Amino acid sequence: MHAFSSRLVVALVLAAAPGLACSDTSEPPIPTIDEPQPTHGAEEADAAAPLDAAAPKPTAEGGPGPDPGGLAPKIVAGYWQMYQGPKVAEITANAPQYNLQYASFAFGGTQGSGAVAFNPVFEGATELKADIKASKAAGSTWLLSIGGGSDNTTRLLTTAQATQMVSSLVPIIDAYGFQGVDFDLESGASGWSVAPMKAVATELKAHYGKSFIISAAPRPYEDAYRDWAVAMGADLDLFGYQFYDFPETNDTAFLRSYVKMRVDQTVALGIPASKILVGCITYSQYGLGHNTVGVYRDIFKEVEKTYPTLRGVFIWETSLDKKENWSFAKTMGTAVRGL
Repeated sequence: MHAFSSRLVVALVLAAAPGLACSDTSEPPIPTIDEPQPTHGAEEADAAAPLDAAAPKPTAEGGPGPDPGGLAPKIVAGYWQMYQGPKVAEITANAPQYNLQYASFAFGGTQGSGAVAFNPVFEGATELKADIKASKAAGSTWLLSIGGGSDNTTRLLTTAQATQMVSSLVPIIDAYGFQGVDFDLESGASGWSVAPMKAVATELKAHYGKSFIISAAPRPYEDAYRDWAVAMGADLDLFGYQFYDFPETNDTAFLRSYVKMRVDQTVALGIPASKILVGCITYSQYGLGHNTVGVYRDIFKEVEKTYPTLRGVFIWETSLDKKENWSFAKTMGTAVRGL
C-alpha cells in the first residue's frame, strides 16, 4: 500500500499557479490550416480541494515492476496498438531499430472517472508481459499510453479523478513492467486540465523515482498540452507531436514548414529539443493525412541541423510499419540513430 493523497494536493496547488498559459503569437507565414481551437484552462476551481477519501488506493499486483527507463540520446519509437498488434516478439525480431515503444491504450470504462484499465486484445496478458520483458532485454524501453482518440470516458479534471488515475495505473505499471507513461488524452478542455494531469505525472515520478518516464503525444495545435509541458518543467521527459491525421500533412512543403514552426515555438517556451519527437504516419494506403518515410526523414534531418539534440521520431502505429516491411524502422534507424 502506498499513500498518494498528500503529495497530490501539493502538486495540484502548485500546478494551478498563474502564468503558465502559452500562446502562439509569432508564427512564420506558412500555409494555414483549419485547426480546432483548443480552450485554455478548463475549470480547475477544485484543484486544491481535499482528496476524495473514498478514492481507491493503489495496491501491488504481481509482476516484474518497472525498471530504470534510461532513454537513448536518439529515439526511434513506435506505438503498439492493442487491437492490431503485431506480436511484440515479432517487432523485436524484425525491427530492432525501435528503442522506445508505447503500449496503447489504457483508458476509462466508466464515464466521468479518472480510473483507467489496460486490456490488450491482440496479445494476451501473460504472453505480452513475457514479450515486453524480452523486448526490454533487447534494448527497447516501454511506456503505457493513456487515452487515445477514441477514449470518450476518461476524465482528468478534478483532484478525485487524479487520485483515481494514479490508483488505477500503479497496478498496471507493476504488472507489465512499464518504465513510464505517455499522455494521449484527446478530449480537450472537457476531458482534462493541466493541474490534475501534472499531479498524476509528478505523483508517479515521486512513487517510482526520477528515472520513471513522463511523455505526451499531443496534436500540434493543442496549446493546453504546451501549457502542461511548461508546468512540468524538468519532470517532463518526452513531447512527441502528431504530425499527421490532418490533410495538409499530405503537402510536403506545408509539412516541412509546419514541423519547423512547431519545434521553434516549443523550444521558445523552454521545452528543449532533446525532449521533442516528430510523429509520423508513413503507410502509403493510410486514408488520412500522412506522408512518406523519406519526407519525414528529410524533415527530421533538416530540423536537426538547427537543433542537434532533437530527440527522434515515432510512428503511429507499428502494425502499419509491418505492412511495408518495416520501412520506417529501417529508414529511421539509419537516419536518426545512425545504425
